Amino acid sequence: MNHNQTGPVTLAYYSGTGTTGKVAHLLADRFEAAGASAQCIRIRSGADLSCQPHKRLVLLFAVHACNAPAAVYDWLERLPQADGTPALVLSVSGGGEVFPNKACRCSAISRLERKGYRVDYEDMIVMPSNWIVSTREPLALMLLDVLPGKLDRIVRALAQGLSKRTRPGPVDRFTSFLGEMEKAGAKSFGHRIRVSEACTGCGLCARNCPAGNIRMTGDQSSGQAAESIASSVAGKSLLPSGSSRSPEGSSHSREGSPHCPEGSFHSPAEFSRPRFGKECHLCLSCLYLCPVKALTPGIGKFVVIPEGFSLSDLEKKEPPSIPWDVDELAKGYLWSGVKKYLQEDAGRR
Repeated sequence: MNHNQTGPVTLAYYSGTGTTGKVAHLLADRFEAAGASAQCIRIRSGADLSCQPHKRLVLLFAVHACNAPAAVYDWLERLPQADGTPALVLSVSGGGEVFPNKACRCSAISRLERKGYRVDYEDMIVMPSNWIVSTREPLALMLLDVLPGKLDRIVRALAQGLSKRTRPGPVDRFTSFLGEMEKAGAKSFGHRIRVSEACTGCGLCARNCPAGNIRMTGDQSSGQAAESIASSVAGKSLLPSGSSRSPEGSSHSREGSPHCPEGSFHSPAEFSRPRFGKECHLCLSCLYLCPVKALTPGIGKFVVIPEGFSLSDLEKKEPPSIPWDVDELAKGYLWSGVKKYLQEDAGRR
């Protein structure tokens, strides 16, 4: 696999709550540090981002239902035909490379190969969990701390022409197949999200939704509360930290912030209340991102972490100054993939 060839690297990523977006932008920094130009594009339902061929492609996605999200498959179907173009596929999860996620990249890789891409490298990146069970804070900070080193090693491996492909077994592949059924439930989950009177109509949920499942409709009665929320949130940088790019003008900031594509807020007068359709991907972004916590699930409440999830809050905290006992923090099968991931990194230091 010759990723050391000249030509730009396109990093196409799907991200809801920002973890995969952070991985994508940090990896773009690593490619640029190695002398390559890099461009990040965010995959969103309905967005036409595949009209031009790619010289080198990196596909990144958060694991949904033991697979890639539906928007990723739609994007791959619109890719132009390639002729042996090298590609890398990275999945991002809170649990790591363990059952039931061992075959999560298979469908995406098959689609890329049918389009003429040559996928010789794949891997799993572990980030703090935003699904059902939160990652204990020390573990979450350790995952963020080791991320740059993990990405550096991937870039070096590609430059050296190294390959990495997994071979999931029949049980893993069958589980991945069954997991696709969860996507039908996701549509119902999103359609039944409830909006409380606390909603200010700021529209952040609609603009960030990667499924395009939220529309702002109804009367325009947001008033001063919406003005206050909009101005307070618009003044914050929602770009992932640890990246050298700026919100505008960077070679790989085409989509702006992973949390607020296109950047700025609109006038509150343009918005009212969110209405949810039936195309939800179950990324949970709207529930975690709402500034006034006005959104709650009507069904499937167990999948939402009660205390919420904020990558930006985690990034503000300092990593542990002394080594934590990973064996103690990551007990049980649920965290076995996280433990293996962190211990592999410790073994390389």
